[in-house]
Amino acid sequence: MTIISYLKRYKVFHLFLLEIILSGFSVNAQEISIRGNDLLYLSDSKFRNFKPVESIEYAHEVMKFAYKNNSSELKAKSYYRIARSLSILEMHKGSLYFFNKALQERYIRTDSILEIKIREKLATTYLSTGWKDQYFVELRKANKILDQINSDQFLNDKILLKLRIALNFGKYYALTKQVDSLQIYLRSADNYISSLKYIQNSTENLDYVLLKSEYYNQINRPDSALVYLDMSLISENFHDNTFIQYSCLGDYYFKIENYYCAVYNYKKCIENVKSKKIEWSLYPGIYKKIEKTYVKLQDAKKANYYNQQYQLVSDSLFKLQNRNVGLIFDKFYDSSDKEEGEPSSDIYYYVIVILLLYTTYSFYTTKQHLKSLIVAKEKERLKFENRLNKTFDEVIALAKSNDSYFLKRFEEVYVEFYNTLMYVHPNLTISEQKFCAMIYLKFETKEIAKYTYIEPRSVQKKKSRLRKKMGLNSEENFYDYLNQLKNDSGDS
Repeated sequence: MTIISYLKRYKVFHLFLLEIILSGFSVNAQEISIRGNDLLYLSDSKFRNFKPVESIEYAHEVMKFAYKNNSSELKAKSYYRIARSLSILEMHKGSLYFFNKALQERYIRTDSILEIKIREKLATTYLSTGWKDQYFVELRKANKILDQINSDQFLNDKILLKLRIALNFGKYYALTKQVDSLQIYLRSADNYISSLKYIQNSTENLDYVLLKSEYYNQINRPDSALVYLDMSLISENFHDNTFIQYSCLGDYYFKIENYYCAVYNYKKCIENVKSKKIEWSLYPGIYKKIEKTYVKLQDAKKANYYNQQYQLVSDSLFKLQNRNVGLIFDKFYDSSDKEEGEPSSDIYYYVIVILLLYTTYSFYTTKQHLKSLIVAKEKERLKFENRLNKTFDEVIALAKSNDSYFLKRFEEVYVEFYNTLMYVHPNLTISEQKFCAMIYLKFETKEIAKYTYIEPRSVQKKKSRLRKKMGLNSEENFYDYLNQLKNDSGDS
């Protein structure tokens, strides 16, 4: 039997056998993809809920699986997720390492969308480390790749990524107070937003709304800024994690000098961070903002308290970062359970050493900076307390001398209380306002009578009439009520 006749006779059989072999490879590849994508989904879920360490754990499982099955796609995707979580943890050196490893994978040449996402996140990490030039290089590369995508299949993804890049540029120009450039990129963002479907409850929409608010703040249109901040809190998708919005609201109220509302929103931010156990660098920064606000409110005691809280939380953050480094080390390198085909431990050792050195250096410089701040703040606190005591003594002296300037000076020193009092009781006469001021300053009935040259009985009658006018019953303490007005204006 010749070879040709043999092949003809058994052609169907050979084709059938070849199909079985190829289908086996196909099933195996499909199983690898399904398992890898399931783990990637879990990693993404943890990341969205601000759990970067847990996100890394799932991404590391994908990476091990990728090495075992030699999947360039899963390697690239796992590197990307590890890198962005390290960036959230402020481990920027390690983040840059894994972003660049992802870009070196051959799979990236076949997935332009993933490459753009990586370059966008890589750009923001460069900016966090102070490499402004590299930030612009990566964003422009991402934009160039995006312009080369012509397929209608990725049209929505393309518009969404265009939006993200525009917002990225916008954030930079907002940070550097370049309003004209910020306006240009916001106009681009406006166009992309109008072209997208199902954008309302997305992270991109939140970034867009907050950036619009910041723009209106910078052009001195606070009412418009507040509208967009309120919109950011309405979004159903972010009702659980609203610390960013409350922080921005605090900044807004601080800028318009409504310090009690600023404190209220900063405290709401801390509540959200604590309740969700969010591992994020904004945490100590909020304490610093509250301290600054209480300085404006001339409350040295609370300003000092929040300065101490800032230092405690900064130390806790450093310990948290060290713990995270340990957890990541455990996940990346376990000599007793190393799978064949995984990358050399030397690479992981090198990365972990970089992370530890960078974290230690950051902590050292932070501690040195904190020491100088503590000394400066103590001097400032003593100076502030001295000035506050002098101001208080001045107001008391004016009250005791029955000076006509007393009420005006009281209004200047206790501006928030006075404004709240007049908002709640706008019909008070000048005499009644002065009477409330003296009670607020803890003058007793006999003292008020002495310094205003009237009988104590007349003071009691005046207090009784004022109670009735203000809607207070006889059981309510007049001073406690006035003090509560101050607390209701935001100081809690």
